[in-house]
Amino acid sequence: ALAAAVAEFPEICPPGLEMHGTISIELFKSADPTPRIVTYDIFMETPLGPAVLNDGRLQMRPGRTRTARIAFPVADDAQAGWYKFVIVANCGVDRLVVGHEFFVTGK
Repeated sequence: ALAAAVAEFPEICPPGLEMHGTISIELFKSADPTPRIVTYDIFMETPLGPAVLNDGRLQMRPGRTRTARIAFPVADDAQAGWYKFVIVANCGVDRLVVGHEFFVTGK
């Protein structure tokens, strides 16, 4: 089993600035210590569908956590309103979806 979390991202962001925060993925302890492959996709939900911000593969041992700082820009012309970015992590048959909603203010 695995867990994912986001932290430090602001709840409100003006257009033209960057969102900064951390993403953590934890692979729970197991009787089998063999490293496993964890894949992830980080994307923004948009009216036109998902826009991928980042994706990758990690080799992790059970009982370990990986944390990374990430930043992504909010476009200068972003419309005011609620937005959401989502992380989808997969390890074997386990799939986890974690999101963060934020409000973009008008210019």
